[in-house]
Amino acid sequence: MDEDYQYYVVESSFVARVGKGTTERYTREGKWVPYDDLWDVITNGVLLDEDEDPLQVARELFADT
Repeated sequence: MDEDYQYYVVESSFVARVGKGTTERYTREGKWVPYDDLWDVITNGVLLDEDEDPLQVARELFADT
């Protein structure tokens, strides 16, 4: 996990990361894209543990839908 970011699972549907002045979500296509709703991430998201792989978590979420 990149130490410059905090990673969240938002509403059990996607993984987002928050860094210095940026918020992004991970897409099914395997890309980080801008996500303009920081409030959604921090209020509806669950912070991942440092030892969790955010990309693996995202793949598991996508497989469930």
